[in-house]
Amino acid sequence: MEPMPAKFYGKFDEKNPVVASLEQKLNHFMRNMESATSHTTYTRGANDLSCIWNTYEKLLPDRYYHTKLLKIGDFLQHLKFYKLASWQCYGRYLQQFGSFRIDDITDVNTFKTTFLPDQFEIESAGLTLHSLQMNSICNYNIVKEADPRLLKLESQSKCTSILKFLRLIMQVTLPKEPLCWLIFNGTIYIYTICRHLMVLALYAKAFEYILWAAICMETSFPLSTVCYLRWRTTLYTAVCQCYYDCECDIVGETFARRALGKISELSQLETISSSPQTPGVAKIFREATVKVSVMIFKRAVIESRRKPKGILRPKQRTNYKDSHNLPWPHNATEQLLAEMFQGSAAQFLAITETLSGGNRRVLQTRPPTPPEHEVFDVTTELFLTGVLLLSGGGGNTQLNAAACTDPIGGINITSSLIELSATGEDGVSVEAAVRFVKSVFCYEYLEIFDGIIAPLLTFLRKHANPAWQGYELDLDLLIAMEPFVSARKPRHGLSGGGSCAIGGTIQPGGTVISCDDLVILAEAMFAYTCTPLEGTIPDIDMVVDAVLFLWQKCKNVLQRGNFGIIGSTKYLKKLDNFGKWMHILSILQEVTIWCNLGDVDPVVMVDITLYSAGLLETLADSCVKSKRKPGMFNHGKEIDKE
Repeated sequence: MEPMPAKFYGKFDEKNPVVASLEQKLNHFMRNMESATSHTTYTRGANDLSCIWNTYEKLLPDRYYHTKLLKIGDFLQHLKFYKLASWQCYGRYLQQFGSFRIDDITDVNTFKTTFLPDQFEIESAGLTLHSLQMNSICNYNIVKEADPRLLKLESQSKCTSILKFLRLIMQVTLPKEPLCWLIFNGTIYIYTICRHLMVLALYAKAFEYILWAAICMETSFPLSTVCYLRWRTTLYTAVCQCYYDCECDIVGETFARRALGKISELSQLETISSSPQTPGVAKIFREATVKVSVMIFKRAVIESRRKPKGILRPKQRTNYKDSHNLPWPHNATEQLLAEMFQGSAAQFLAITETLSGGNRRVLQTRPPTPPEHEVFDVTTELFLTGVLLLSGGGGNTQLNAAACTDPIGGINITSSLIELSATGEDGVSVEAAVRFVKSVFCYEYLEIFDGIIAPLLTFLRKHANPAWQGYELDLDLLIAMEPFVSARKPRHGLSGGGSCAIGGTIQPGGTVISCDDLVILAEAMFAYTCTPLEGTIPDIDMVVDAVLFLWQKCKNVLQRGNFGIIGSTKYLKKLDNFGKWMHILSILQEVTIWCNLGDVDPVVMVDITLYSAGLLETLADSCVKSKRKPGMFNHGKEIDKE
């Protein structure tokens, strides 16, 4: 006998037997999925959910059934069960519209014909549009899980298709103010995908969609209020960042000035409104103003120093060593900072954002670009000002460098940099200080690096904050890399290596690098990745660059012999410190597996594996020929039997 539908039992409420039975089974399903720890549990849960929907679909009113589909889909999406959510929830809901491909739906009319064929009814349309949005974000996460760095062109194409479809959903929704929550959610989904593309340096693929999201927040009247200003500002700055990273600096500054005007307009509306402005609202406006002003400063600080074309003026050399005794502000860069920002926190934020261009990677060090006098001067002034602010000078105190004796005296451990910036206070957060040190290293200002690194590391180790342990590993990796950046001897006193007692040096670019420095770098990299402290998140870009750099140094030495090909025992005996080279190669193998380097550059991973195998094969062949055990080789030299 088939079960009776819910309407058979009269009143449709939570006491209805069909409704009560469904709720009981769904609650049991959700408890099981929350505790799912194995593939078997997941598969059983997927089968249970399919049986639930098949049983109750015909017993419940369509609106109630569809609402439950989306509720469970949102629950599964929150648990990151994206395939199950798309297949058994959002996909089931969308079956009523037949089969479709989002690439075929490219305009508003086709969209409405496919998904909104009847008269636009807010509640049912809201369910449909929400289902389309969530199904799209599930599909994006499925692509991301399969190809995190979007190395396949197919993955990039799918992300672009999803972005286009999300934009189309918002285009249909925008005129309907009651559905403004879908516009807000859509901006979040677009930002999430675009941020992923920006991290992977795919700025050109992201900027038009992030721009659309920002404009939607302006256009939707319910979302153009102070409540959503923080999110609008995040979108504004993301658009500016895309323009800057695409080397469209003029457009980036123009958009930032436009955004600042929009914030000012909203502030004026709030001022003339009947309700008094609260301290919280004032803080929101200050925070938004600072964030957008930073995007203006990024270009203005350089352009204000450029000479007009056709005017030839002799370059005046600035003596920066004497300027630290002068009162704040010392130079044109500090003057602009003082005019645009209140407090050292906002000024330091402007400096770190200006120096951390999207095309720069911390371990791929190089001087400022383009190679112009103005760029070099401004970059130097930015770093010197950053050192002053980090030591507690500048800002509201207006102290000069001579009055600040502690290199990190300006650190504030209780607030983030943006919180301090929003209130116009002085201070530098720990995260911002570490970010600044990374920029110093990347631009090869090693004298400044040597002056900050030791006090900062001492500070981090003294406080032993678990949230800062990752910063210690970042700085340790920089210290290990420093000998390879410059031939000058570090002056911070933190270098852990010395000259290699058994030789084995190589000379890249004329600089002598001992094999001990290579071992220090390898072990720092191993500690940074394969044995990380709990709660630390290594910088994957730093790891990849360190691996590629270290492998190139090893390859220069190991290519002198053809390991595993001709069995070069003679070369093996000449190879100084054989054990250390094997140690480095074993670390490289583990780290490449940890960071999935094989997906990015499979040739490097194969090379490392083959050279490791070749060394071991050559060692074994040598032992057989000499009738000695492998343990009787010490650093590539034979030990006589006693």
